[in-house]
Amino acid sequence: SVELFSDLMRSIESCQAELLEMMEKKQKAAEKQDEELIQELQQEITELKMRKTEVDNLLRIEDHLHLLQIDPALFSPPHTKSWSEIRMNTDLSVETLKRSLTQLQETLDEKLRQS
Repeated sequence: SVELFSDLMRSIESCQAELLEMMEKKQKAAEKQDEELIQELQQEITELKMRKTEVDNLLRIEDHLHLLQIDPALFSPPHTKSWSEIRMNTDLSVETLKRSLTQLQETLDEKLRQS
């Protein structure tokens, strides 16, 4: 009975350590992805601010001939990424947890059969 309990505790601790390691890896990967998205957003914001400044400066020009010679693309909407398509994975690995619990259940069943 004590041996069974000790085996069960070791199995639980092993599953817990494995699950924790997997969750930490997923957390780091998610953080890296988040940082990359933040950098992309900051770059896009910077570019939009620069473009706004350029357009604001052009709107102050009183030389209408000069305005007509400016590239019309400057006044067209900028190409931006469709951020609505970005999905953040908030799942903390339910499948990994299920596998660990299943493995734990199998270990427990095996130990109970042996005793």
